[in-house]
Amino acid sequence: MWKRHLHYGGELVRPGLYLRLRTGQLVDVDEEEPLLPGSREQRYLRAPLPLVLLFGPAMGLAYVVFLPLAGFAVVLSYMGYLLVWRPARAIGQSVQGLLAAPAWRFGISYLAGPERRRKAKGAKAGRKGHGTGPGSLESSVDELLKEIEERKEQEEGMER
Repeated sequence: MWKRHLHYGGELVRPGLYLRLRTGQLVDVDEEEPLLPGSREQRYLRAPLPLVLLFGPAMGLAYVVFLPLAGFAVVLSYMGYLLVWRPARAIGQSVQGLLAAPAWRFGISYLAGPERRRKAKGAKAGRKGHGTGPGSLESSVDELLKEIEERKEQEEGMER
C-alpha cells in the first residue's frame, strides 16, 4: 500500500508536501519546479494536507507541554544528585580513609611484598657514596679507584 505513495529524489511529482523519511523534513514542491530534491537514495512520502493540518498543531502542543516538564526533570535530577550522591560519595571517601593504610598512596602499585621493599631500602642505604658529609664525594671516588685497581690485578692474575 505504501509503495505507491513512496517517491525518490529527482523524481517528477505532483505539487504538495513531501516527507523525507530519513530526516523527517517536510519539503514543499510547487508547480514551477515539480522535482523532488536530492539523489535517488533519498525516499519521500507524500503528506496529505489534512494530515499535516492535524499533526502540526499536535506537535506544537506536545512541544509546549513537554518542554517545561523537561526543565523540571533536569532540576529534580540535580537536586537528587545533591541530596543523595554527594553525601554518599563523602561517606565513601571517609570510610576509605579509615580502611586504607596510612602509608598507602593513590596511583602507586605495590607489586613487591613488604620484605622485598625492606631489602630494597636496605640496599639503597648501604650503597657507597651516598653520604651527605663534605668528604663523602672524595671517599667514594677513593673507593672506586681502589675497586678499579683490584679488578685490574684480578684480570692480570687470570691472564698469567
